[in-house]
Amino acid sequence: MKIGIFGGSGFVGQELIRILTSHKNVEIAFVTSNEFNGNVVSSVFPNLPLNIKFISHEEGKERKVDFCFLALPHTKSAPFANHLYKKGIKFVDLSGDSRFRDKRVFEEWYKVKHQSPGYLKETVYGLPEIFREEIRNASIVGNPGCYPTSVILPLYPLIKNGVVKEDTILVDSKSGVTGAGRKPKETTHFVNVYENFKVYSLGRSHRHVGEMEYILKRKVYFTASLLPIRRGILSTIYFKLKKIGVMEKILTEFYGKEKFVKLYPSGSFPQIKDVVYSNRCDIGFLEEEDLGIIVSTIDNLVKGAAGQAIQNMNIMTGFREDEGLTERGISL
Repeated sequence: MKIGIFGGSGFVGQELIRILTSHKNVEIAFVTSNEFNGNVVSSVFPNLPLNIKFISHEEGKERKVDFCFLALPHTKSAPFANHLYKKGIKFVDLSGDSRFRDKRVFEEWYKVKHQSPGYLKETVYGLPEIFREEIRNASIVGNPGCYPTSVILPLYPLIKNGVVKEDTILVDSKSGVTGAGRKPKETTHFVNVYENFKVYSLGRSHRHVGEMEYILKRKVYFTASLLPIRRGILSTIYFKLKKIGVMEKILTEFYGKEKFVKLYPSGSFPQIKDVVYSNRCDIGFLEEEDLGIIVSTIDNLVKGAAGQAIQNMNIMTGFREDEGLTERGISL
């Protein structure tokens, strides 16, 4: 199957190329980058074994392929998504543009007007462990954000089974620097990150909160912090319990057979280094009287972005769900 990647020079685009070059069922037909247009991919990024030239985003629109990934920034992705929709090409959008069927929710949380809302009625939220059947029948999938993936996966089955009290969800998430994107910023400058640790979003101000609340149907109070590491997210989630002593049973029944969710025994907790480069979400939990505590970890570039997008593609096209995604992580 021939695929195209729009936005192949960012961190997420590079991860898509890295993983897809080992996928048995696909051929990367084109990769776009306005910045590196005309340069061979492997000459710009020597770690990526792809010897085709980057083309412009506009040129990518004219190429004939079977499937596409959109790894463009929010607001920039929507016009290309609408173009692919009109051409009848299946795609996964890794930006925020395609995560909400209601454009008003997007505009409320992203503080900008949606550029091409015509296709939104067809989009499916791409969290496979929860929405697998909808994804299987979808032509357009909005890939979840990294923070929401780490929060929604552990909370969804508990909320569904009436375990979590309303308005009591507090989330403390910590992310590596790649979560801020490839474009240099003052806040991600080496000397401002190295040997430092800081909060950068509190309360309900982070735009990913809208995504969490959209899926969970619960108010979420969220803190995001920047870790002095390259990649990975660790989220600690606190909430009041409506039911005591059932978390382990519910999580095991919901995720026990899932390839990309690892549950730890009660009182044991995951760490970032064990999920780096993997497509897993690792989950640990504890009940302390009427307080529920969850710790979840993901690689923000894999399960939080490119890996989950490829997992969605595999489901949408009938490939084995874990094709290309068998890397178990690197703990050293």
